[in-house]
Amino acid sequence: MPFEWRVFELAKEPEHPDQNQDAWWLNAHEGVAAIADGVTSGIFSRQWAQILTRAAVADWPDPSDDERFSRWLADLRARWESEIDTSGLAWYQRAKLREGGFSTLVWLRLLDNQGLRDGRDQSPVEVMAVGDSCVFHVRNDALLESFPLEASSQFDNSPLVLGSVDLKRDGQLQFERLEISCRTGDMLVLCTDAVAAWALDRYEQGEPVVWSQYWDMPPEAWVDEVCSLRNQGRMRYDDATLLLLRVGQASGDPAEEYVPPVIRLPENSLTDEPPEVDLLAVDDWGEPGVATDVPTQVIAADEPTRVIPDAYGLRTPEPEPEPEDAPDMYDLRAPDPEPRAGPGLPPPLPPNLRTGTPPPTPSNRPADDDWRDQVNAISERLFKKLSEGLSRGADKLQEAKESAMKKLRERKEGKPKDDGSERPGP
Repeated sequence: MPFEWRVFELAKEPEHPDQNQDAWWLNAHEGVAAIADGVTSGIFSRQWAQILTRAAVADWPDPSDDERFSRWLADLRARWESEIDTSGLAWYQRAKLREGGFSTLVWLRLLDNQGLRDGRDQSPVEVMAVGDSCVFHVRNDALLESFPLEASSQFDNSPLVLGSVDLKRDGQLQFERLEISCRTGDMLVLCTDAVAAWALDRYEQGEPVVWSQYWDMPPEAWVDEVCSLRNQGRMRYDDATLLLLRVGQASGDPAEEYVPPVIRLPENSLTDEPPEVDLLAVDDWGEPGVATDVPTQVIAADEPTRVIPDAYGLRTPEPEPEPEDAPDMYDLRAPDPEPRAGPGLPPPLPPNLRTGTPPPTPSNRPADDDWRDQVNAISERLFKKLSEGLSRGADKLQEAKESAMKKLRERKEGKPKDDGSERPGP
């Protein structure tokens, strides 16, 4: 079998693994794999990243064939639209549906995997990419290739992405392509941007990553390391996913049997900063597997914000009704999905959520704990003020227009001035 593999995942908020926007998929037997990073500022980006990775593995897309790739992308967009449940969205979340979800994507395949099965020691590998998720080609712990980015300075907050809604901008997409020759025992390291930027910075600092050490690393050790790197400011505070592939080795467990391990978070991963919760993130599909057909599952957008009351003391708010007088001509944007403490914003979560002490009971729980209700209330007040201000401005403009029209008509008709004198005629 062409690939033996290991995977490590850690969400931006370790306490909320269901909000991880990264996705990965592979067919180890055929030598095909993909990794994607959903953009948090979109909506249902997690689902979109999962759809992309599974489809890239099941039906290899070739962007050089414009017609075929357009059909492939259109089918995935239709699938995304049919599998999301928008019934529970607040009005400010529904505004985001016009733009949809976004994700980077890197996918690769062995072009001669049958040769490896026949005992040959190498095979060409084709790699495609859009965005800043990366692939590293490693041989004997030496980095041979970094793709599509080669330096830590190339990462920014606005990578190219594939969108789940056709915004008539597909012509601006730029796909990178690379073909390399892999030998038996080589490693192909697929990772999302946080891990990739950290790894390239290590190479630039003369401290190259020894990827072979991660092959036998327990998941708990990976969590400890990532949390430590975040606390030191050496790794971006973002979802982190690492998929290790070893070429031409005896296979590991089949992908369909993969079950994410239950990981105990280290105490130093709980900082004094309030958790940043993505209100737009949604539940996972299920367990990864080798499949050509992606199962259909309706996913509710408010499910990830559903927190067990006796564990955290929070409630899931009812969907916010859309204001009846909401002006359709304005492109309203949803508020920042990651609320922070500050003037006019709800307070951070209480210390018991960070220290593990028992939460307050329902009888004495302060009302301010329900910060999500406060976010909705603040958004509604801001919208109301905006609507009132725009309405007053429109009234004043209309009054000025009517006054100017009246004066113009009087001037043309030669009506007398207020002092009794005649105005000149036309």
